[in-house]
Order: sequence, then C-alpha cells, then structure tokens
Amino acid sequence: MIPSADTPSRAATPTDTYNRGVLAVWTNRVTTVLAWVGVFIAGTLTIAHFGHIVPPCSGNDHGCAIVQSSKQASFMGVPVALLGLFAYAVLAAMAAIRIKSPDQWKTLAMRGLVISGLGTGFSAYLTWIAFTELHAACQWCLSSLGVMTALFLSHGLLVQAGEPGEIKPRSEWTTFGVAGIVALGAIGGMVTQMKSMSAILASKIDVHGTTVEAILGRPEQIQGNADAKVTLVEFADYNCPACRQAAVTVTKLYTRYGGKLKWAYRHLPLPNLKGHETSMLAARIAEVAADQGKFWKYTEIVLDPANTEKVKSESGLMAIAQQAGVDMADLNKRLQDPADKLNDQVAEDMDIAMNKLKSNTTPTLLLIVEGRAPVAVGADQLESTLKGEPFASLLK
Repeated sequence: MIPSADTPSRAATPTDTYNRGVLAVWTNRVTTVLAWVGVFIAGTLTIAHFGHIVPPCSGNDHGCAIVQSSKQASFMGVPVALLGLFAYAVLAAMAAIRIKSPDQWKTLAMRGLVISGLGTGFSAYLTWIAFTELHAACQWCLSSLGVMTALFLSHGLLVQAGEPGEIKPRSEWTTFGVAGIVALGAIGGMVTQMKSMSAILASKIDVHGTTVEAILGRPEQIQGNADAKVTLVEFADYNCPACRQAAVTVTKLYTRYGGKLKWAYRHLPLPNLKGHETSMLAARIAEVAADQGKFWKYTEIVLDPANTEKVKSESGLMAIAQQAGVDMADLNKRLQDPADKLNDQVAEDMDIAMNKLKSNTTPTLLLIVEGRAPVAVGADQLESTLKGEPFASLLK
C-alpha cells in the first residue's frame, strides 16, 4: 500500500544514522582501494609511454600495442595515461582528506563524483574509438574504464551516505597506506616485467636451427662496411609498433658505431594481426626496392614516425615507394604479375624466422660474430649487450 501524501514520514532513528555512518566509512575504504588500483594501471601505462616500452608483436592479440602507439594515446599533446594518473591520484588524495577532515566529507564526495563521472565518460569514449577506428581492444584501457566506473558508483554512495560520524583514523590510514604501498610496488614489478618481455621471448629462439648464411639473407638488404665484425639481423614487420620503436634504437646504434656494425633487415610480416593488414604488401614493395637498390631508402621512409598511419594503406605505401625513388612502372608490373617471385622472397624470410628460428615475434634480433653462434637479444637489451663482450672489443 502506497502511503498518502499526508502520512507523516518516519523519523530517522539512531540505528539508521549508525548504519549510514558505517556505509560511509566502508565506501570510503573501497574508494581508496579503487583509486590506488587506478594509480597502478595509469602509472604503469605512463611509465611505459615515457620509457618507450612497447610490447613485441606476435601471433597473439596485441591490442595494447596498437592503442599505445596510436594518436589516440594523447589528448591535446598530453598522454592519456598521464591524465588518468592525475585523476586517480586526486581521487586517492580526496579519500585521505576525508579521513583527516570529516567536515569536508560531502563536499569532497561531490567533487569526486564529478571527477570520476568525467573520467568514466572520457574512458568510455576512448574505448569506443579504439573499437571503431583502431579495431583493437587494450586490456589495460578496459580495466581503467572498469575502475573509473566503479569509482563513479562509490562516490555516488558516498554522497548518499552523508557524513560518517565517528571515524577511527588509525584503521583508515592503514587501509590507505597498505593500498598505496601495494599499488606502487606493483607498478615497479609490472614495468620490470614489461622491460624483460623482449628478453624472455629472445631466450626462446633456436639459433641452432639454421646456418649463419641463411640468417643473413640478401646482400641488398644488408648495410654497413663489408669488413664489419658484428652484424645485427632484424626480422621485422613494418606495421609492428615495437619494430618501429626498435628502429629508433637500431639506427642510433648503427650510426654510433660508424660502420663497424652491419645491419641486415628481413621480413616477418604478421598480416593476420589487427593493424598489420598491409604488412605483406609493404614487404613485397621492399623486395622490389631492393632489386632497384632503393631498399634502405624505402625502409627509412616507411619507419619514419611521421608515416605510422601512412603505411596502413596501399596508397600510402605506393606514395612512400615513389618518394624513395622506386621505378613505379616496374613496381606496378611486378605487383600485378602472379608469376613474379616477390611472394617467394618474402616467404623465404618468414620460413627462416618461423620454422628455423622458431620465432613468430617481431622484432626478432640476432647478433652475429664470425666463428660464434648467433646471439638472440631483446630490443630493450640490445644497447647493453653491444657494450659487453665479445661485441664491445669488435666495435672499437
């Protein structure tokens, strides 16, 4: 039965007040933990962004690499991860202030509701963009959306619950401190794991499955002085974000050692991965460029950070080939000729990587010194490896 309008409402009892106070306290604890979980997620992504840590591409889904390397990873020039980190840190700080100054409880709860609401809307928008434009799903981004949504709901409960009444600061500060220590420690552990991922994958490569000559590949795709004692062989995909990041490091090292380091580039396109649909075409064009003595010029332009999106379309790749000085009439003729051996040349590179070296990950990097077995190395460890023996002495 619905009470009539003139039915007097029941006055709040001490039990009601107590229950609402307990709800407020526990909701603030949950909010504190959620805020620190958000700090962990956004903090890890922020360090990865500024540390240029990009996960290698492989036969598995790598939506995070696609999203991380896209223009959507920044908003008005500021990394989205950094914006998220700031928002989560503010929400965590508000939870702490509520413990110290209960008289500001409702005001801070309202402000937190606004911040988490805006954060939820922005995260949802970025997730929708990732799905519709990038056709990729990043588990980190989805987790952040879930955490921010939960924070929006918890702040709604805080507003409804009102002020908590009596608070035991010691218990609340314990929750805050433990959650913070765990989150910061987890960030350190996760970043360390991300940095070691390329080394872990490199350790699984079978360098004894083929010969050095087969690994080196075509002379047209090797640059450096003929008498250089150390050769870096890279199996890569032009669309792989980690390969494009590694190219910056490899180019720097190649220049630093002044011709004492040779660089061999071989193809391992992964066209079945999202964002890699043009990888096979890019590799085939590179083979034509190699026959015309334009391989390295073409590769340099393809790997230019300004051309990250350009290489994802056929028209973009053709424009790059023309810019590199490739004979376009010959290129078009060979691309359209089913009898041409372009596919076989690319397939040979892929066979060496996948079937002989047992690697389907890009970039796959190997260092070769005459008289020694090839050494597989992760992109993040390449520079430090070259500073060790036997490479350091040969690069002086």
